[in-house]
Amino acid sequence: MVLAWFWLAYLGLIAGDDCEPALEMLQLRARKTETEAEVTNASAPATVYMIFTFGAVATSTSPLKDFSQPSQTFRGLRCYTENLLPMGMRQVDAGANLNQLYHSQVPTVVLRSHGDSDFFDGTGRPDLPAHGTGVRLPDVGLHDMQNYFQRLLSLHLRGRDAHVEKPFASAHAFAYLAWGAYERQQDRGGRSF
Repeated sequence: MVLAWFWLAYLGLIAGDDCEPALEMLQLRARKTETEAEVTNASAPATVYMIFTFGAVATSTSPLKDFSQPSQTFRGLRCYTENLLPMGMRQVDAGANLNQLYHSQVPTVVLRSHGDSDFFDGTGRPDLPAHGTGVRLPDVGLHDMQNYFQRLLSLHLRGRDAHVEKPFASAHAFAYLAWGAYERQQDRGGRSF
């Protein structure tokens, strides 16, 4: 049953490039199932506990919400890289700035290599970078794992070192998992695939 709902979410994303209706349907179905589980003592379905993204593409016409939380905000951290340029222009990770859709409601950090980064707690900034003010220039080179690893390790917020604090230290740990998906894999015989 759960697999069918995931396929429905996937098809919703393909059909309209907007996964909000499908995600809401999944969460509402999960909420109904949780209520049924209390009555029947069956195990509750799995839900998203945390989200960590690194230059992820926006996916919805309005910010996605976590209906299992009173704040409707996902736990975790959305990261994207940005360089400040002269005359108020910004160079941003092309993946995060790919379209005019919105990101999920999750705390957001804008990682910079020099000086302070920006952190938006609570619902984060689902509108950034695409809907921000000023000129934002997408740069594919900023969507590189080294930019994320280095900037998370040297993260400064308001003049203080913040890289060992939650959720930033957790994001650094999850970055290995996320970027590892892009690496070439080898089987036990040493063959690449």
